[in-house]
Amino acid sequence: MGLKMSIEYVHEIINKIKNKKLYLEGGMEENETPTSNAKEEMIKEAEEYCKIKLPDSFRTFLKEFSNGNIYMYGVEPMVGVGLEHIMCSLMNCGNSLGLLSIKDFDKECYIVPQDKLVKISQLVPFTFANADQLSRDHWVFICDREYPKNEYPVGYITQGSHNIVYVLEGFEKWLEIFWEGNKDLDGEYQAVISILFPDYRSLMDLLDAETKEELISIYPQIIETNKENLIKYGVYQK
Repeated sequence: MGLKMSIEYVHEIINKIKNKKLYLEGGMEENETPTSNAKEEMIKEAEEYCKIKLPDSFRTFLKEFSNGNIYMYGVEPMVGVGLEHIMCSLMNCGNSLGLLSIKDFDKECYIVPQDKLVKISQLVPFTFANADQLSRDHWVFICDREYPKNEYPVGYITQGSHNIVYVLEGFEKWLEIFWEGNKDLDGEYQAVISILFPDYRSLMDLLDAETKEELISIYPQIIETNKENLIKYGVYQK
């Protein structure tokens, strides 16, 4: 499943996600149901606040599926725009420093798959937690430079190490994996990080690591353990 890189494809995935009949328990139905869509002026205000241009794919998601304030399929807590949000808005959490309670504005983050550093202030969240682990692990846009159509790579940063443990080529790939991993499930839906790393023990090792050095030492074996699945979703990275 290669990245098709088109808004038409994003429309297609959104429609499939919308139309799937869900089986949710424990009161999650209310939190899963989209309640509002974003307007263009709301998105522009958030872009000015964050000092970035949001990806066309994410803008489409905000306008056509949900302006955040939702646990998508009960498992992915989505960030929105505007000031009316109960859960998390880019207007009050413009980068990952706030989500991770980091006060050092210049603190850097190590991106394990790419072997490079970026400032955490350059990471703009589009999810705000890991619902399964009740942690502040979350997905971010890596806004370290300009990208065509503002389609930044996306990464998964953990609250334990404050480092990014996996990277995808963009939000549309993230959305594709979410759909492909959940389309045949009737309940017990999966977050994207769990779809990519189905081996629970290695996933916990990845999320629980506390230092860059620890991540570097365990990373090759974790990738090897989950290699077949990463290849399946077209995101295998040595």
